[in-house]
Amino acid sequence: MRNSKEIINIIKQKREQLDISQRELAKLTGLNNSTISRYENLQRDFPINDLPIFCKVLDLDLNEVLNIEPKKENKLTTDQEQLITHYNNSNTQGKTIILTTAKNISKAYPYLSRDEMISYLKQFQRAAYGDMKSIYDMTDEQLEQLYIKYKEDFEDD
Repeated sequence: MRNSKEIINIIKQKREQLDISQRELAKLTGLNNSTISRYENLQRDFPINDLPIFCKVLDLDLNEVLNIEPKKENKLTTDQEQLITHYNNSNTQGKTIILTTAKNISKAYPYLSRDEMISYLKQFQRAAYGDMKSIYDMTDEQLEQLYIKYKEDFEDD
């Protein structure tokens, strides 16, 4: 954030650029001419609560004058939220699988079309779950076999 002197310099430069006198600026802001003069001569600190009035009158952006970046909205898509939820709900091995799979997909994505990517993901799902729609459709025996397969894979690493 800029200090009082830097803010005054910006206001003074803009006032001069617009060819507005101190007296005119005082009328436009509702302040005394002597107050504007004291600000510009750095005889008095500029009160931040007056800045919005000056910005409006001089057509300045408040965030730029203060040198503050406006907050960016960090809006996630539903898919992104679901991915984060699944990641957070996974154990360490599950998180490793998710990250490894995501890295492999992102490396391959520039070389694959959307349809090829969908086909790849479906193959990945079939490899993990067989032809089941979801892991919840698997029998206890299938779950046990899947568990043994992944346990062996992780023990080999």
